[in-house]
Amino acid sequence: MSLPRIASIVFTIICLPLVAIAQQTLPEVNIGVVFDGPGELNSEILETIKRESEALLEGEFQIRFPATMNLTADWTPAAIDDSINKLLVDDQADFILTLGAISTSLVCQRTDLTKPVIAPFAIDIDFQGLPFDGPGSGVRNLNYLVSLPNFRRGLETLNRLHRSRVVGVLAHQVYFDALKLGESNKAICTDGLECRVIHFSVGNNAAAAMKSLPAEAEAIYVLPLVFSWSPQEIRALADSLIARELPSFSYIGRDEVELGILAGIGLEADWTRLARRIAINIQRILLGEQASDLPVDFSSQSQLVINMETARRINVYPNWEVMTEAELINDRSSEAARHVTLRGAVDAALAANRDLLAGERGVEAGSRGVQIARSNLLPQAKLAATLRWIDEDRAGGITGVPEGELLGSADFSQIIFSDAAWAGLSIEKKLQLQREYEYAALRLDIIQETAIAFIDVMRALTVEEIQKNNLRVSKENLELARLRERVGESGPGEVYRWESQIASNRQDVVQANAGRNLAEMQLNRYLNRPSEESFRIVGEEEAQSGLLISDPRLTGYTNDRWSFATFRDFMAEIAARQSPELMQFDALISAQQRARSAAQRSVYLPTLAAFASLDYAISDYGKGADGASPLASLLPPGVSLEMPNELDWAVGVTASLPLFEGGKRYARIAQTKLELQQLTHEQEAVRERIEQNIRGTLHLFGAAHAAVGFSQAAAEAAARNLELVTDAYSNGRADLLDLLDAQNAELIADLLAANARYDYLIRYMQVQRAVGRFDFYQSDDEKNSFFQEMQEFFEAARSEQ
Repeated sequence: MSLPRIASIVFTIICLPLVAIAQQTLPEVNIGVVFDGPGELNSEILETIKRESEALLEGEFQIRFPATMNLTADWTPAAIDDSINKLLVDDQADFILTLGAISTSLVCQRTDLTKPVIAPFAIDIDFQGLPFDGPGSGVRNLNYLVSLPNFRRGLETLNRLHRSRVVGVLAHQVYFDALKLGESNKAICTDGLECRVIHFSVGNNAAAAMKSLPAEAEAIYVLPLVFSWSPQEIRALADSLIARELPSFSYIGRDEVELGILAGIGLEADWTRLARRIAINIQRILLGEQASDLPVDFSSQSQLVINMETARRINVYPNWEVMTEAELINDRSSEAARHVTLRGAVDAALAANRDLLAGERGVEAGSRGVQIARSNLLPQAKLAATLRWIDEDRAGGITGVPEGELLGSADFSQIIFSDAAWAGLSIEKKLQLQREYEYAALRLDIIQETAIAFIDVMRALTVEEIQKNNLRVSKENLELARLRERVGESGPGEVYRWESQIASNRQDVVQANAGRNLAEMQLNRYLNRPSEESFRIVGEEEAQSGLLISDPRLTGYTNDRWSFATFRDFMAEIAARQSPELMQFDALISAQQRARSAAQRSVYLPTLAAFASLDYAISDYGKGADGASPLASLLPPGVSLEMPNELDWAVGVTASLPLFEGGKRYARIAQTKLELQQLTHEQEAVRERIEQNIRGTLHLFGAAHAAVGFSQAAAEAAARNLELVTDAYSNGRADLLDLLDAQNAELIADLLAANARYDYLIRYMQVQRAVGRFDFYQSDDEKNSFFQEMQEFFEAARSEQ
């Protein structure tokens, strides 16, 4: 038999079974859906469930969601029951999903389900009186999921905000009838305080609701109204409750709190995770497990939201414990606070920072020193008036000096040549240049320190949010632990452990809040603002806008080892060229060189100056004022003695050259020479430090850039791991320590990821300071010139290889 023939037979033997398997038809599963009523989220939720179910069951079953089996009721129990009945009797429907709180509650009241039903929107097992035989429903073909905010937890949170003995629960009658949230006037104990819950129904407006409000109610729990009430009516209700000074709590959360309700626990909807859980339960049922045995718990993230404007109007303020976990809206301090961007913070610091203002005045004072040095080379003129009295016995006499005399004088001088004076001016100019470079260095320092302080505030805000989120996770896990205790999967020890964990998490939140306050105070100091003046900052994207690290052109110069090394060479050259510290030494060395030459020239160069003086006797008084000399009578006839008149003047030129000053000039020459050598060595040392600094900072910057990606990947993996472990814990497949480890791992990973992001930004600020310029103040043309110069540097480096 030939080789091709053998190969053909082998191919047939191997491939025919695979073809037969591929041609097998997968079992079809038709899933019917019931919505409580029309809603914007209906299509989003259904599409997510479709996507997750098809992805999970691909290769096992053909999952279909026929449009004819997607039934939308009208928010009434009768219509919802009718939709459920239609699917129960539809032979083509294999599964039923009730995607609404009312349909979930209604279907959970049935005990004769003829096909599997998954009802994922339950609220509270106890208050709704849902069937439960832990960990599942215990009802044939029924699996529900407690995924909505817990009703009792809302009552407890309201009680923490305001301790009330009577709580009025406000909702449409349909919610009381369909959701079965306990009996009216039911007494419960929340946080050690027993209170009564009074249900009262409302119509479609706030006025009717306020008329039916029980007089004894001390607080109001508002169940969902947004499905039928307009925002204006909800706001009117909130205003009426505020007028009565009644604390209110919204089951919906943020939407109604923003309209004036005091507080609420907003659900952070994670439809993907919920859809994945639904898909897993469908798969487990299809593979033979009983729907009644599947766990009913499902943890979801939620956030307490408080309207601080409402709190102020009714004189109810949350305590520190509540503040650690709440998001505050309409907070007066936040509303009144100025908004600060990274560039805005830097500009404000440059305009108002005390250290910089002091440096600016020093530069201005130095400019006056230059003027003083120049004045020595300009004409000097002086006027003087002298009033003089002498003893009477000395007046007159031979000299004819008067007893009293008023004299006026004027003096003028002009240096013709003085190397010392010209050197003084030149040296002072160089010193002024050094002061300007010193100010430029201080300005760069202030920019760097302000930018880092701004980034530290962003870091502190993120850390605080991470700690708050960790606290929320612990509170959700506490609910899981209580459920596990209820079904007998664990003892009270797990509940106590999570309560201890929550207390520790609250302490972490308080510490994070204190860290944020300190970071904000530090930034305010740089901005010369009151230490505790509040402000709001923009996010990371705005902070990075305009920076070169956001320019994709930079990546090509740093994405490999050779390029990064060349990039460091280029940046070191830029730093050496424009470092204000090196420029300071250039100015000092130039000044010292001029001082040395002046000292050398002082040995042989004279100083030449012109002068003029004028003296005038304005008036005389007393004895001798006539100006007559007593010697006149002794002179021979025809001979007179003329006295000088009132005016005396002189002009001339002087030349001076010191011959011997005790060796001072030669000592000064030697001193200036040594000081010049000292400055030269110091400059070289600074040059070496600058190069080392820029290269070292760039290495740290590169490491920080890599750490951002690695830490973010680790944080995402930790989050996925926590999700899996949480599901396993709720299903009894993981213990307390597994969940604690997973939660701590996510917390650490999130903190590391946040620190990596902000360390990266700080490193870049340090790179810019080392180079001597910041991107904030570079125009687009200057940035383009930077890349052009870098490209030429790289091409030259390649040609030298």
